[in-house]
Amino acid sequence: MIYLFIFIGGIFIGCLLVGLPFVKTGVFGRFKLEPYDDDDTGFYTISIEIEHKELLLHKSYVILKKEESQK
Repeated sequence: MIYLFIFIGGIFIGCLLVGLPFVKTGVFGRFKLEPYDDDDTGFYTISIEIEHKELLLHKSYVILKKEESQK
């Protein structure tokens, strides 16, 4: 039983150690795809929104989540 607690504790500490550097070097945002025209040409307009934070230029990672379109 004690081995199970040590194992779960190790997983928890490992997740914290892996996720902590990303919080310092990453930023989150979202994007939306919209058709360029009404015809089915395959071209899209992409709109990107990034959460504004200080020192945004010094961030190494940008994680974008797709926002649902109106259509």
